[in-house]
Amino acid sequence: MGNLKTFMVDMILFVSVSMLSAQTLNLQNIPNDKMQFGISYNKAFYSTDYIDYNMSTLSGVYQLNANIPISSKLNIIGDIPYIITNYEINFGFGQYSYSENGIGNIFIGLQTNSNLVNNKKSIFTFGLYLPTCSENGAVWGLLADDYYFPKYYPNSFSIYFNYAYHKINIQGFNYGLELGPDLLIPTKSNYNKTELYIHYGLIGGYQINKLLFSLEFLGNGIITEHVDNFGDRFINMVNIGAQWKGTTITPKIFYKIYLRDEIRHTIDGVLGLGVAVSIDWVIKNKY
Repeated sequence: MGNLKTFMVDMILFVSVSMLSAQTLNLQNIPNDKMQFGISYNKAFYSTDYIDYNMSTLSGVYQLNANIPISSKLNIIGDIPYIITNYEINFGFGQYSYSENGIGNIFIGLQTNSNLVNNKKSIFTFGLYLPTCSENGAVWGLLADDYYFPKYYPNSFSIYFNYAYHKINIQGFNYGLELGPDLLIPTKSNYNKTELYIHYGLIGGYQINKLLFSLEFLGNGIITEHVDNFGDRFINMVNIGAQWKGTTITPKIFYKIYLRDEIRHTIDGVLGLGVAVSIDWVIKNKY
């Protein structure tokens, strides 16, 4: 009886919250040996150059994400985006109201989790975007979160690969980069064609005590489509923001500006809010 009791007690899951390693604003998060759960909110502010969108406060892209170790060197990651869009347009002769909510393409993948060597870390990520996106809300998700555009392409199945390199310091200067291809495959025969894209990003930051200030340059481009001007292949953006590196949670805030003129005529910028929690999940098995 005593041995059974000891076995049952030692099989209890001991959960404790610990400090997160340095994270990012919009690039892929940096994994560690803890379970990481997060929620984020991106809200686009639409320009009034052409149309005055009276967008509701709650309109935006909400995302739940997780990064869970499954071995000493490998993590499983997932992301569920949800788009809420409610706005009114006053044309002078009448008012038009629009309301549409819907899920984006769910992402699931694997991410390597190597040890830090001289405060440096290389990370490989491979994943799939499942064809779960609602057609009606897709464009609003794309405008708010274009760096992860495969999340908002309806009727498509996407293959994602990413390589990231980070220099991580608890105090002082941090920097990193990431690069990888995205292959979009239509799931309907009459819905576009298979296209190859590339995404890329750079991050630099400085941490003072528990406050990390960061600047990101990121973008994506289409490889397979024919364009007259080479620059038309790319959409670039800049994020500026900060994170509080608490012992229990890491909240963050940033503001994103698109650098392409055609998009800036529609979107003044995007406000990003998020919070992440790291949980130490330990199973003791002694009997």
